[in-house]
Amino acid sequence: MRDILIVTKFTLIEALKKKAFIVSTIIMILMIVLASAFTKIIPKLANNNEKDKILIVDNDNIFENQLNTMNELGLNNEFIIAKEKTSLADVKAKIKNKDIKKGIIISKAEGKIKIEYVVENTSLMMNSPVDIQKALKEIYSQNQLKKLNLTQQQIQSLEPNFEYTIVSSQEKDANKNITVILALTGLLFAAIYTFAYQVSTSITTEKTSKIVETLVTYTKARNIVLGKTFGIGLAGLIQLLIIAIISIFSINTFVDKNMLSAFLDLSTITPALGITIVVYFILGYMEYALLYALTGSFVSNPEEVKAAATPASLIAVMSFYLAYFTIMSPTSNLNSIASIVPFSSPFSAPFRVMLGVATPREMIMSVLILIATNILIAHIAIKVYTNAIINNGTKLSLKEIIKMYKTK
Repeated sequence: MRDILIVTKFTLIEALKKKAFIVSTIIMILMIVLASAFTKIIPKLANNNEKDKILIVDNDNIFENQLNTMNELGLNNEFIIAKEKTSLADVKAKIKNKDIKKGIIISKAEGKIKIEYVVENTSLMMNSPVDIQKALKEIYSQNQLKKLNLTQQQIQSLEPNFEYTIVSSQEKDANKNITVILALTGLLFAAIYTFAYQVSTSITTEKTSKIVETLVTYTKARNIVLGKTFGIGLAGLIQLLIIAIISIFSINTFVDKNMLSAFLDLSTITPALGITIVVYFILGYMEYALLYALTGSFVSNPEEVKAAATPASLIAVMSFYLAYFTIMSPTSNLNSIASIVPFSSPFSAPFRVMLGVATPREMIMSVLILIATNILIAHIAIKVYTNAIINNGTKLSLKEIIKMYKTK
Protein backbone atom coordinates (compact mmCIF):
# COMPACT_ATOMS: atom_id res chain seq x y z
CA MET A 1 0.00 0.00 0.00
CA ARG A 2 2.86 2.33 0.84
CA ASP A 3 4.42 1.79 -2.59
CA ILE A 4 1.10 2.53 -4.32
CA LEU A 5 0.84 5.81 -2.39
CA ILE A 6 4.40 6.79 -3.37
CA VAL A 7 3.74 6.13 -7.08
CA THR A 8 0.36 7.92 -6.78
CA LYS A 9 1.94 10.99 -5.20
CA PHE A 10 4.71 11.14 -7.81
CA THR A 11 2.24 10.73 -10.70
CA LEU A 12 -0.17 13.31 -9.25
CA ILE A 13 2.56 15.95 -8.86
CA GLU A 14 3.78 15.30 -12.40
CA ALA A 15 0.22 15.55 -13.79
CA LEU A 16 -0.49 18.82 -11.96
CA LYS A 17 2.75 20.34 -13.26
CA LYS A 18 1.97 19.58 -16.89
CA LYS A 19 1.32 22.62 -19.06
CA ALA A 20 -1.67 20.90 -20.70
CA PHE A 21 -3.37 20.47 -17.31
CA ILE A 22 -2.76 24.08 -16.26
CA VAL A 23 -3.79 25.59 -19.62
CA SER A 24 -6.93 23.45 -19.98
CA THR A 25 -8.02 24.30 -16.43
CA ILE A 26 -7.53 28.04 -17.00
CA ILE A 27 -9.41 27.91 -20.32
CA MET A 28 -12.36 26.08 -18.75
CA ILE A 29 -12.47 28.53 -15.81
CA LEU A 30 -12.50 31.49 -18.21
CA MET A 31 -15.22 29.89 -20.35
CA ILE A 32 -17.43 29.28 -17.30
CA VAL A 33 -16.95 32.80 -15.90
CA LEU A 34 -17.50 34.47 -19.29
CA ALA A 35 -20.57 32.34 -20.07
CA SER A 36 -22.08 33.17 -16.66
CA ALA A 37 -21.26 36.88 -16.99
CA PHE A 38 -22.74 36.92 -20.50
CA THR A 39 -26.17 35.97 -19.10
CA LYS A 40 -26.10 39.23 -17.13
CA ILE A 41 -25.00 41.31 -20.11
CA ILE A 42 -27.66 40.00 -22.56
CA PRO A 43 -30.69 41.57 -20.81
CA LYS A 44 -28.90 44.93 -20.61
CA LEU A 45 -28.08 44.80 -24.31
CA ALA A 46 -31.67 43.82 -25.07
CA ASN A 47 -33.02 46.72 -23.01
CA ASN A 48 -30.82 49.17 -24.88
CA ASN A 49 -32.04 48.00 -28.27
CA GLU A 50 -34.63 50.18 -29.98
CA LYS A 51 -37.90 48.60 -31.02
CA ASP A 52 -38.33 47.87 -34.72
CA LYS A 53 -40.54 50.44 -36.44
CA ILE A 54 -43.24 48.71 -38.50
CA LEU A 55 -45.48 50.75 -40.81
CA ILE A 56 -49.03 49.39 -41.18
CA VAL A 57 -50.89 50.44 -44.32
CA ASP A 58 -54.67 49.92 -44.40
CA ASN A 59 -55.74 51.97 -47.42
CA ASP A 60 -59.26 50.49 -47.49
CA ASN A 61 -59.78 50.91 -43.73
CA ILE A 62 -60.54 47.22 -43.35
CA PHE A 63 -59.69 47.37 -39.64
CA GLU A 64 -61.91 50.43 -39.10
CA ASN A 65 -59.26 52.60 -37.40
CA GLN A 66 -58.58 50.01 -34.70
CA LEU A 67 -54.94 49.26 -35.63
CA ASN A 68 -53.57 51.67 -32.99
CA THR A 69 -54.25 48.95 -30.42
CA MET A 70 -51.31 47.00 -31.91
CA ASN A 71 -49.00 49.07 -29.69
CA GLU A 72 -50.91 47.96 -26.59
CA LEU A 73 -50.38 44.22 -27.10
CA GLY A 74 -46.73 44.04 -25.94
CA LEU A 75 -45.32 42.81 -29.24
CA ASN A 76 -41.94 44.52 -28.70
CA ASN A 77 -42.34 46.58 -31.88
CA GLU A 78 -43.34 50.17 -32.58
CA PHE A 79 -46.29 50.17 -34.98
CA ILE A 80 -46.85 53.28 -37.10
CA ILE A 81 -50.25 53.51 -38.76
CA ALA A 82 -50.22 55.18 -42.19
CA LYS A 83 -52.60 58.15 -42.24
CA GLU A 84 -52.65 58.56 -46.00
CA LYS A 85 -52.70 56.35 -49.06
CA THR A 86 -49.41 54.46 -49.26
CA SER A 87 -48.28 52.10 -52.02
CA LEU A 88 -45.92 49.11 -51.89
CA ALA A 89 -43.28 51.25 -53.62
CA ASP A 90 -43.62 53.89 -50.90
CA VAL A 91 -43.12 51.26 -48.17
CA LYS A 92 -40.05 49.87 -49.94
CA ALA A 93 -38.61 53.39 -50.23
CA LYS A 94 -39.13 54.03 -46.51
CA ILE A 95 -37.35 50.75 -45.66
CA LYS A 96 -34.49 51.64 -48.01
CA ASN A 97 -34.15 55.08 -46.38
CA LYS A 98 -34.14 53.44 -42.91
CA ASP A 99 -37.28 55.37 -41.89
CA ILE A 100 -38.86 52.07 -40.91
CA LYS A 101 -37.63 48.52 -40.43
CA LYS A 102 -40.59 46.64 -41.94
CA GLY A 103 -44.01 47.24 -43.41
CA ILE A 104 -47.44 45.62 -43.40
CA ILE A 105 -49.85 46.30 -46.26
CA ILE A 106 -53.48 45.24 -45.76
CA SER A 107 -55.86 44.91 -48.70
CA LYS A 108 -58.91 42.97 -49.84
CA ALA A 109 -58.96 40.67 -52.86
CA GLU A 110 -61.59 38.12 -53.94
CA GLY A 111 -63.33 38.18 -50.59
CA LYS A 112 -60.11 37.54 -48.69
CA ILE A 113 -58.03 39.86 -46.57
CA LYS A 114 -54.52 39.99 -48.02
CA ILE A 115 -51.61 40.94 -45.75
CA GLU A 116 -48.19 41.64 -47.24
CA TYR A 117 -45.25 41.66 -44.83
CA VAL A 118 -42.51 43.80 -46.39
CA VAL A 119 -38.92 43.31 -45.21
CA GLU A 120 -35.52 44.41 -46.44
CA ASN A 121 -34.39 40.88 -47.29
CA THR A 122 -36.48 37.69 -47.43
CA SER A 123 -33.52 35.27 -47.34
CA LEU A 124 -33.83 34.80 -43.56
CA MET A 125 -37.61 35.31 -43.28
CA MET A 126 -40.05 33.18 -45.26
CA ASN A 127 -43.19 33.90 -43.17
CA SER A 128 -44.52 36.85 -41.21
CA PRO A 129 -44.18 36.58 -37.40
CA VAL A 130 -46.89 34.47 -35.76
CA ASP A 131 -47.46 37.00 -32.95
CA ILE A 132 -48.29 39.76 -35.48
CA GLN A 133 -50.59 37.44 -37.44
CA LYS A 134 -52.39 36.52 -34.23
CA ALA A 135 -52.74 40.16 -33.15
CA LEU A 136 -54.21 41.26 -36.49
CA LYS A 137 -56.64 38.35 -36.50
CA GLU A 138 -57.74 39.14 -32.95
CA ILE A 139 -58.35 42.85 -33.69
CA TYR A 140 -60.34 42.04 -36.84
CA SER A 141 -62.42 39.37 -35.08
CA GLN A 142 -63.21 41.71 -32.19
CA ASN A 143 -64.45 44.36 -34.63
CA GLN A 144 -66.72 41.93 -36.44
CA LEU A 145 -68.13 40.46 -33.23
CA LYS A 146 -69.01 43.91 -31.89
CA LYS A 147 -71.20 44.45 -34.96
CA LEU A 148 -73.33 41.52 -33.81
CA ASN A 149 -74.23 43.46 -30.64
CA LEU A 150 -72.75 40.79 -28.41
CA THR A 151 -71.68 41.59 -24.88
CA GLN A 152 -68.00 41.46 -23.91
CA GLN A 153 -68.73 38.32 -21.90
CA GLN A 154 -70.30 36.63 -24.94
CA ILE A 155 -67.34 37.61 -27.10
CA GLN A 156 -64.90 36.13 -24.58
CA SER A 157 -66.90 32.89 -24.46
CA LEU A 158 -66.46 32.54 -28.22
CA GLU A 159 -62.69 32.93 -27.92
CA PRO A 160 -61.68 31.14 -24.71
CA ASN A 161 -58.05 31.19 -23.58
CA PHE A 162 -56.86 27.65 -22.99
CA GLU A 163 -53.83 27.13 -20.74
CA TYR A 164 -51.91 23.97 -21.55
CA THR A 165 -49.45 22.39 -19.11
CA ILE A 166 -47.58 19.10 -19.19
CA VAL A 167 -47.50 17.21 -15.90
CA SER A 168 -45.02 14.37 -15.35
CA SER A 169 -46.11 11.28 -13.43
CA GLN A 170 -42.54 11.00 -12.14
CA GLU A 171 -41.41 12.59 -8.89
CA LYS A 172 -39.24 15.09 -10.74
CA ASP A 173 -39.65 16.66 -14.14
CA ALA A 174 -36.91 16.21 -16.74
CA ASN A 175 -37.78 19.23 -18.90
CA LYS A 176 -36.12 21.88 -16.74
CA ASN A 177 -32.98 19.81 -16.17
CA ILE A 178 -32.37 18.32 -19.60
CA THR A 179 -29.93 21.02 -20.81
CA VAL A 180 -27.89 20.84 -17.61
CA ILE A 181 -27.94 17.03 -17.66
CA LEU A 182 -26.68 16.86 -21.24
CA ALA A 183 -23.92 19.38 -20.44
CA LEU A 184 -22.82 17.48 -17.32
CA THR A 185 -22.88 14.17 -19.22
CA GLY A 186 -20.55 15.67 -21.82
CA LEU A 187 -18.29 17.09 -19.10
CA LEU A 188 -18.05 13.74 -17.31
CA PHE A 189 -17.26 11.97 -20.56
CA ALA A 190 -14.58 14.50 -21.51
CA ALA A 191 -12.94 14.29 -18.06
CA ILE A 192 -13.02 10.49 -17.86
CA TYR A 193 -11.87 10.01 -21.45
CA THR A 194 -9.07 12.61 -21.32
CA PHE A 195 -7.45 11.45 -18.09
CA ALA A 196 -7.96 7.74 -18.77
CA TYR A 197 -6.11 8.12 -22.09
CA GLN A 198 -3.19 9.73 -20.27
CA VAL A 199 -2.79 6.52 -18.24
CA SER A 200 -2.24 4.54 -21.44
CA THR A 201 0.42 6.99 -22.65
CA SER A 202 2.17 7.07 -19.27
CA ILE A 203 2.20 3.26 -18.94
CA THR A 204 3.63 2.79 -22.44
CA THR A 205 6.27 5.51 -22.03
CA GLU A 206 7.64 4.13 -18.78
CA LYS A 207 7.33 0.50 -19.88
CA THR A 208 9.69 1.16 -22.78
CA SER A 209 12.14 3.33 -20.81
CA LYS A 210 14.84 2.59 -18.28
CA ILE A 211 12.73 4.16 -15.53
CA VAL A 212 10.61 1.03 -15.23
CA GLU A 213 13.71 -1.12 -14.76
CA THR A 214 14.53 0.91 -11.65
CA LEU A 215 10.93 0.93 -10.42
CA VAL A 216 10.42 -2.84 -10.61
CA THR A 217 13.48 -3.42 -8.43
CA TYR A 218 11.78 -1.48 -5.62
CA THR A 219 8.12 -2.34 -6.06
CA LYS A 220 5.73 -4.70 -7.85
CA ALA A 221 4.30 -3.99 -11.29
CA ARG A 222 0.85 -3.97 -9.68
CA ASN A 223 1.80 -0.95 -7.58
CA ILE A 224 3.03 0.90 -10.67
CA VAL A 225 -0.20 0.32 -12.63
CA LEU A 226 -2.49 1.21 -9.72
CA GLY A 227 -0.33 4.15 -8.62
CA LYS A 228 -0.35 5.61 -12.13
CA THR A 229 -4.10 5.13 -12.38
CA PHE A 230 -4.81 6.70 -8.97
CA GLY A 231 -2.41 9.62 -9.52
CA ILE A 232 -3.81 10.73 -12.87
CA GLY A 233 -7.34 10.09 -11.57
CA LEU A 234 -6.77 12.40 -8.61
CA ALA A 235 -5.56 15.09 -11.01
CA GLY A 236 -8.79 14.68 -12.97
CA LEU A 237 -10.88 14.83 -9.81
CA ILE A 238 -9.07 17.99 -8.69
CA GLN A 239 -9.78 19.62 -12.05
CA LEU A 240 -13.42 18.56 -11.84
CA LEU A 241 -13.77 20.00 -8.32
CA ILE A 242 -12.15 23.28 -9.42
CA ILE A 243 -14.63 23.53 -12.29
CA ALA A 244 -17.54 22.73 -9.95
CA ILE A 245 -16.48 25.38 -7.39
CA ILE A 246 -15.96 28.05 -10.09
CA SER A 247 -19.31 27.13 -11.68
CA ILE A 248 -21.18 27.50 -8.37
CA PHE A 249 -19.43 30.81 -7.65
CA SER A 250 -20.09 32.18 -11.16
CA ILE A 251 -23.75 31.13 -11.16
CA ASN A 252 -24.37 32.69 -7.74
CA THR A 253 -22.56 35.89 -8.77
CA PHE A 254 -23.80 36.49 -12.31
CA VAL A 255 -26.85 34.37 -13.16
CA ASP A 256 -30.28 35.68 -12.24
CA LYS A 257 -32.14 33.22 -10.00
CA ASN A 258 -35.34 33.51 -12.07
CA MET A 259 -33.42 32.76 -15.25
CA LEU A 260 -31.72 29.79 -13.58
CA SER A 261 -34.97 28.33 -12.29
CA ALA A 262 -36.43 28.54 -15.80
CA PHE A 263 -34.22 25.71 -17.06
CA LEU A 264 -33.04 24.02 -13.85
CA ASP A 265 -35.02 22.55 -10.99
CA LEU A 266 -32.82 23.65 -8.08
CA SER A 267 -34.50 21.14 -5.76
CA THR A 268 -32.69 18.33 -7.61
CA ILE A 269 -29.23 19.74 -6.80
CA THR A 270 -28.60 17.98 -3.49
CA PRO A 271 -25.53 16.73 -1.57
CA ALA A 272 -26.64 13.18 -2.44
CA LEU A 273 -26.45 14.03 -6.14
CA GLY A 274 -22.98 15.55 -5.68
CA ILE A 275 -21.75 12.40 -3.91
CA THR A 276 -23.31 10.21 -6.62
CA ILE A 277 -21.55 12.15 -9.39
CA VAL A 278 -18.18 11.93 -7.59
CA VAL A 279 -18.60 8.18 -6.93
CA TYR A 280 -19.46 7.45 -10.56
CA PHE A 281 -16.68 9.72 -11.79
CA ILE A 282 -14.14 7.81 -9.69
CA LEU A 283 -15.44 4.36 -10.65
CA GLY A 284 -15.95 5.36 -14.30
CA TYR A 285 -12.50 6.87 -14.51
CA MET A 286 -10.93 3.79 -12.86
CA GLU A 287 -12.71 1.54 -15.34
CA TYR A 288 -11.53 3.39 -18.44
CA ALA A 289 -8.10 4.18 -16.99
CA LEU A 290 -7.46 0.48 -16.31
CA LEU A 291 -8.80 -0.34 -19.77
CA TYR A 292 -6.36 2.14 -21.30
CA ALA A 293 -3.59 0.83 -19.03
CA LEU A 294 -4.31 -2.58 -20.52
CA THR A 295 -4.02 -1.22 -24.08
CA GLY A 296 -0.82 0.59 -23.09
CA SER A 297 0.66 -2.73 -21.97
CA PHE A 298 0.09 -4.22 -25.44
CA VAL A 299 2.43 -1.93 -27.36
CA SER A 300 6.17 -1.38 -27.38
CA ASN A 301 6.38 2.38 -28.09
CA PRO A 302 4.25 5.49 -27.47
CA GLU A 303 3.59 5.99 -31.21
CA GLU A 304 1.43 2.85 -31.24
CA VAL A 305 -0.74 3.87 -28.29
CA LYS A 306 -3.42 5.59 -30.38
CA ALA A 307 -3.95 2.58 -32.64
CA ALA A 308 -3.93 0.15 -29.71
CA ALA A 309 -6.42 2.29 -27.80
CA THR A 310 -8.95 2.35 -30.66
CA PRO A 311 -11.13 -0.49 -29.25
CA ALA A 312 -11.24 1.22 -25.83
CA SER A 313 -12.07 4.54 -27.49
CA LEU A 314 -14.92 2.96 -29.46
CA ILE A 315 -16.33 1.42 -26.27
CA ALA A 316 -16.14 4.83 -24.55
CA VAL A 317 -17.80 6.73 -27.41
CA MET A 318 -20.59 4.17 -27.95
CA SER A 319 -21.29 4.01 -24.20
CA PHE A 320 -21.41 7.80 -24.00
CA TYR A 321 -23.90 8.06 -26.87
CA LEU A 322 -26.02 5.25 -25.41
CA ALA A 323 -26.32 7.26 -22.19
CA TYR A 324 -26.57 10.64 -23.96
CA PHE A 325 -29.50 9.83 -26.21
CA THR A 326 -31.46 7.69 -23.74
CA ILE A 327 -31.36 10.52 -21.17
CA MET A 328 -34.00 12.24 -23.33
CA SER A 329 -36.34 9.43 -22.22
CA PRO A 330 -35.24 8.64 -18.64
CA THR A 331 -38.12 6.23 -17.96
CA SER A 332 -37.34 4.01 -20.96
CA ASN A 333 -35.98 0.48 -20.59
CA LEU A 334 -32.95 1.41 -22.69
CA ASN A 335 -31.98 4.19 -20.27
CA SER A 336 -32.39 1.77 -17.37
CA ILE A 337 -30.07 -0.69 -19.13
CA ALA A 338 -27.57 2.11 -19.82
CA SER A 339 -27.40 2.85 -16.08
CA ILE A 340 -26.47 -0.78 -15.31
CA VAL A 341 -24.08 -1.61 -18.17
CA PRO A 342 -20.65 -0.85 -16.60
CA PHE A 343 -19.26 1.13 -19.54
CA SER A 344 -22.25 3.48 -19.87
CA SER A 345 -23.43 3.69 -16.23
CA PRO A 346 -20.95 6.47 -15.25
CA PHE A 347 -22.61 8.73 -17.86
CA SER A 348 -26.22 7.67 -17.21
CA ALA A 349 -26.80 6.60 -13.59
CA PRO A 350 -26.05 9.95 -11.82
CA PHE A 351 -28.68 11.72 -13.86
CA ARG A 352 -31.33 9.07 -13.24
CA VAL A 353 -30.75 9.96 -9.59
CA MET A 354 -31.14 13.66 -10.45
CA LEU A 355 -34.46 12.97 -12.16
CA GLY A 356 -35.70 10.75 -9.33
CA VAL A 357 -36.27 7.70 -11.57
CA ALA A 358 -33.48 5.48 -10.20
CA THR A 359 -34.44 2.89 -7.59
CA PRO A 360 -32.08 1.97 -4.69
CA ARG A 361 -31.86 -1.60 -5.99
CA GLU A 362 -30.91 -0.37 -9.46
CA MET A 363 -28.19 1.93 -8.09
CA ILE A 364 -26.69 -0.76 -5.81
CA MET A 365 -26.62 -3.21 -8.72
CA SER A 366 -25.05 -0.57 -10.99
CA VAL A 367 -22.27 0.25 -8.51
CA LEU A 368 -21.52 -3.42 -7.71
CA ILE A 369 -21.27 -4.33 -11.41
CA LEU A 370 -19.00 -1.33 -11.99
CA ILE A 371 -16.72 -2.33 -9.08
CA ALA A 372 -16.59 -5.97 -10.27
CA THR A 373 -15.69 -4.79 -13.79
CA ASN A 374 -12.90 -2.60 -12.39
CA ILE A 375 -11.44 -5.52 -10.42
CA LEU A 376 -11.53 -7.79 -13.49
CA ILE A 377 -9.90 -5.24 -15.81
CA ALA A 378 -7.29 -4.37 -13.15
CA HIS A 379 -6.40 -8.05 -12.73
CA ILE A 380 -5.91 -8.50 -16.48
CA ALA A 381 -4.03 -5.19 -16.92
CA ILE A 382 -1.60 -5.91 -14.06
CA LYS A 383 -0.86 -9.41 -15.35
CA VAL A 384 -0.30 -8.25 -18.94
CA TYR A 385 1.85 -5.30 -17.77
CA THR A 386 3.98 -7.58 -15.57
CA ASN A 387 4.61 -10.03 -18.41
CA ALA A 388 5.31 -7.17 -20.83
CA ILE A 389 8.10 -5.94 -18.54
CA ILE A 390 9.52 -9.46 -18.40
CA ASN A 391 9.52 -9.42 -22.22
CA ASN A 392 11.58 -6.18 -22.10
CA GLY A 393 8.73 -4.00 -23.34
CA THR A 394 8.30 -5.79 -26.67
CA LYS A 395 4.97 -5.67 -28.45
CA LEU A 396 2.69 -8.56 -27.51
CA SER A 397 0.26 -10.34 -29.80
CA LEU A 398 -3.27 -11.16 -28.68
CA LYS A 399 -2.37 -14.87 -28.68
CA GLU A 400 0.58 -14.21 -26.33
CA ILE A 401 -1.59 -12.06 -24.04
CA ILE A 402 -4.25 -14.81 -23.72
CA LYS A 403 -1.55 -17.41 -23.10
CA MET A 404 0.20 -15.39 -20.35
CA TYR A 405 -3.15 -14.58 -18.70
CA LYS A 406 -3.97 -18.30 -18.48
CA THR A 407 -0.56 -19.00 -16.95
CA LYS A 408 -0.87 -19.41 -13.18
